[in-house]
Amino acid sequence: MSWADNLHQASFRGVPFGVQTETTQGGRRQAIHEYPYRDTPWPEDMGKAARHNQVVGFLLENDAIYGGGDVLVQRDQMLAACEASGPGTLVHPTLGTLTVSLLEFAITQKWDAGRYFELSLSFVEAGGRIYPSVAVSTGQAVLTAATSCDTVSLAAFVARLVALALFPAELVARVVSTINTWTSIVSDLADDATRLYNTVGTLQGSYGRFFGGANRGGLTKSSSITVSSTATVTSLIAADVAARAVIATAVSSLTAAAAALSVNTGTAMATAVQTVVAALYSATADPADGIRLMSSLAAFTPAVPTTISVIGTAMATGQDATGDLCRRAAVVAAARAAQAYQLSSSDEAVTVRDTVVALIDAEIDIAGDQAEDDTYSALRTLRQTVVTDLNTRAATLPSMRTVTVGALLPAPVLAQRLYKDSTRADELVSEADPPHPAFMPVTFRALAS
Repeated sequence: MSWADNLHQASFRGVPFGVQTETTQGGRRQAIHEYPYRDTPWPEDMGKAARHNQVVGFLLENDAIYGGGDVLVQRDQMLAACEASGPGTLVHPTLGTLTVSLLEFAITQKWDAGRYFELSLSFVEAGGRIYPSVAVSTGQAVLTAATSCDTVSLAAFVARLVALALFPAELVARVVSTINTWTSIVSDLADDATRLYNTVGTLQGSYGRFFGGANRGGLTKSSSITVSSTATVTSLIAADVAARAVIATAVSSLTAAAAALSVNTGTAMATAVQTVVAALYSATADPADGIRLMSSLAAFTPAVPTTISVIGTAMATGQDATGDLCRRAAVVAAARAAQAYQLSSSDEAVTVRDTVVALIDAEIDIAGDQAEDDTYSALRTLRQTVVTDLNTRAATLPSMRTVTVGALLPAPVLAQRLYKDSTRADELVSEADPPHPAFMPVTFRALAS
């Protein structure tokens, strides 16, 4: 095709015109820095300069190229287009369609030219209006609310001890018994086989779906944590043994703090409880395991005997306050796990959200029944931030759908059919869990996109 065949019919805001000459001006915005006793300046590049288009054209009655009709009507249309506010569309003969703003124009009429009007148009390229944007870190909001909830929970425990009219030795013994029961659950969770299995499953590389099947290049299905490329099964097991030793040390410190409990040492014991929960949570490589283990801890409720004596009431209060403290530490850790959870679908986000929110709601009801306003408000804030964080992240994720095919097909074939990407076969295998990847079930769940 020749140069002439590639030309576009010039127009501005839909009004066509002919072009005689066109000049495009541009360059770079330079800030010239000149210094004493230095002969050469330093031009600082500040970015591309605005591009200007100077067009000299014409309007001609019944032009053979663009038509146009009556030249006076063309002139009035061009006047209206030039005086309209805001950016407009300029069709440039060689540059094509441009978004421009008109700086100035002139329409020249010569009596000896008759049906011919001369145009002079000056344009500058127009971009969109860009405002500074503020993005709220919903994940950080969860962590901030979790820290605040821990602080308020600790203060509520101490306040309940201080409010006791009597602090007998029987109360300390009851608290120690409650802590021993709770720490036995913690020790069992520290030895959880699934947690250890998923810790080793973070090894980089693919080891098949029967070991680290949710592992994608060193990432577990729900975690973005990846271990060193030099890590081995032995090194990860050794690291887990060290993590369990940290849990055991924290449990021992908590037991000692409970035995030494007094009105003045409640803060030390409450801090020790939260330290135990933090140690257990740190030992989980997969946030899904974190939510699962913390859900077990959040179900802990010591049985409080019915009593009418002053000493019995103090014992019941201490035991009840200890149970609340232990549960709330676990609930806060579950919220942190939800924040760290790497979601793969909006359906998964709903599941995680509902699980964690149910734990928080249970504690909100308890705090409200006990008239603990600060704890109630802190838990409500934590709930709101968790919901906002998971809903915000879910908004950009695909949903799950049920896929039905007519025969048992290999996973790569289905991945190609569904996503035009056969490399996503492992993803389908992880979701459907077939007996063999070459024989996927005829009905299974998969990401919609």
